[in-house]
Amino acid sequence: MKALLACWAVRAGLATLAWSALACAQSGDEQILALMKRAKEDQIAGKMAGAIAAYSDVLRIRPTWGPAEFNLGLVYHQQKKYQDSVPLFIRALRHGVGQDAEDADGGEDEGQ
Repeated sequence: MKALLACWAVRAGLATLAWSALACAQSGDEQILALMKRAKEDQIAGKMAGAIAAYSDVLRIRPTWGPAEFNLGLVYHQQKKYQDSVPLFIRALRHGVGQDAEDADGGEDEGQ
């Protein structure tokens, strides 16, 4: 239940799919959950450098994970860094914004 609550907290206020939170909690990928939680907390607190670092760490682990790409895009958008945010939004749509940690393919882009 604790992992489920943490996963929901990470996604609170973000435009990701709700079912992804449940799938994320069930995946057991505690490192990603911890990084996403830290990133969201930093983002809410206005610590954008910390949020960028944590989302980037997630993407080093799961290079094509849509939720981290989307959330990192949101941080850049909040900073009005649109040239950085738009490519991340596009990648997130391509890779699945509602994708859970188990479905991330570890960096293999299909067809690219």
